[in-house]
Amino acid sequence: MSRDAHPNRRPLAARRGRVVRDALPRTLASLCAVAALASPLAAQEAEVRLDLRVVASHPGGLVDVDRGTRDGVRAGDEVLLTPRGGDVLTGSVTRVEEGTALVELRVRGALPDPGTKGAVFVPASRFDVPADQPAVPPPPEHPPWSNDDAAFAKGDALLAKVSVLHPEQRPLRVDGRASFDVASTDTSEGGRSDSLLRTGLDLSVENPLGRGGVFTFAADLSRRATHEPGVGDEHRTVFRTERASYAWGGTRWEPDRQEVGRFLQPVAPELGLLDGWAWTRRREGGDLFGVSVGFVPEDDRNLSTGADVQLAGSYRANLDDADRTAVTGAYQKTWHHGTPDRDLFVASVQHLPSDGWTLRGSAWVDAYTASDDAKGAGLGLTRAYASARRKLSEGDETGFTWTHQEFPELRADGLVPLTSAALADAHSDRLAWFGTQRASDVARVRAEVGGWTDQDDSGGDVEVGLDLRHLFVRDARASCSLFATSGAFSDGVGARVGYGWPSGEGSWDLAYEVVRYENKGFVDGFGETIQHWLRVGRDVRLTPQWDLLMSADARVWDRERSLTLTVHLGRRF
Repeated sequence: MSRDAHPNRRPLAARRGRVVRDALPRTLASLCAVAALASPLAAQEAEVRLDLRVVASHPGGLVDVDRGTRDGVRAGDEVLLTPRGGDVLTGSVTRVEEGTALVELRVRGALPDPGTKGAVFVPASRFDVPADQPAVPPPPEHPPWSNDDAAFAKGDALLAKVSVLHPEQRPLRVDGRASFDVASTDTSEGGRSDSLLRTGLDLSVENPLGRGGVFTFAADLSRRATHEPGVGDEHRTVFRTERASYAWGGTRWEPDRQEVGRFLQPVAPELGLLDGWAWTRRREGGDLFGVSVGFVPEDDRNLSTGADVQLAGSYRANLDDADRTAVTGAYQKTWHHGTPDRDLFVASVQHLPSDGWTLRGSAWVDAYTASDDAKGAGLGLTRAYASARRKLSEGDETGFTWTHQEFPELRADGLVPLTSAALADAHSDRLAWFGTQRASDVARVRAEVGGWTDQDDSGGDVEVGLDLRHLFVRDARASCSLFATSGAFSDGVGARVGYGWPSGEGSWDLAYEVVRYENKGFVDGFGETIQHWLRVGRDVRLTPQWDLLMSADARVWDRERSLTLTVHLGRRF
């Protein structure tokens, strides 16, 4: 099943879908159960969500991302990636450098494109006292204090004479990341070659106008080229502006917040990008509610806008004082060229204790009418994601993830035209369990079992592995895994080993994987394939602001081979 968020225009064939999707009652019940479990617990700890982007993808579900130790990221942190098609890919950090990290995805076959957006979740306390912070030195000698506090009188409050710095009084502050990526792949199969050039900028400017607001900008320019002898060359250049907005308010002095431009909707980002205006208000207890109006950018290469108008309302109920436990509900109505189109409901919950199960869940539910030929009147679960994780002890963890995906029936054009049958029946579900167990101070055992199903088939995967630290070299990382997969077109059994070690202002990484695939439904001679993959990577901290990541991936299968070279240059400012 293709993963396109807005894949079609309304079909002409008349075919009634199911009135209520089978998965919908179970999903809503699960979300309600998560909300019921989300009662405040002792010693809860908030998390910080850090946006990131994929730098490079490698076979075996490995991706490099542009966040590292300077951002507070550590091995084991949870990562979510959101490719353009609407998928939610989950994984965890396995290796961290100053400005980059290596993430192992739970879906082994996933290869998200460079530039794919995502987030990593980091405990807020990690920013207070970094793990590698040295012992606090003794305070330096200080000259006598010149302020004798003569203005204070006995009985005054501690901060009675202290002036508070308002947002408009703060200095101009610029924070951002710039990236430059080059990737090239050459294959022996027909002499085909592919290349990618990409440059991107993520920028945040605080108080640019002297009124306490924040300007946010994110865009990238990419050029893809394909050369195939006998067929010709194909070139495509795309410029995408993903964020360009100005927001003001929403402070301790001003509960109302407004934002204009292109941005993710503030209370319920699951509603997607908006070209327009949004207003939110924070209530005394911390609850948020808001409304928004504007255009919904289309899911094409350039994020074109103007065809779809939306009106949305949302409410977020915070069940404690630190936004650790919250329930959010939202509704979005769209019109395509003035004709009523989508009625979308979104529900999400989160529960983030420091001792217990960390729970996250989101569901996208579309309401259809009798005029929706493929779906039929009723409610349909379009997309859902649920995650439950628990740290059992130092280095030990267990958890579950579930994702569900269908196509919504829309008037809006999409990238992939679909038949009525695909609209009515196409779906994809995946449920997985993972766990880690520390065997010693330097060894950790891990395992994962997953299963998937769609409208045509079902399958699964299993993997067990061992991770070692300080093998041969101090701070080195070694791993080995055995795995098996059952897919729609092939079954595979394989093994993977990896080794990484620090070197100068960076590190080296080596990985090798071999898989034997038993192909299904192919003629003689194509029933079995053995594939080898070798990766060499080098991560270098050039300066406190500049990071360089280079990698080479070689693949050999049957009599064919390919080589991919990737270079990423990142700049923080």
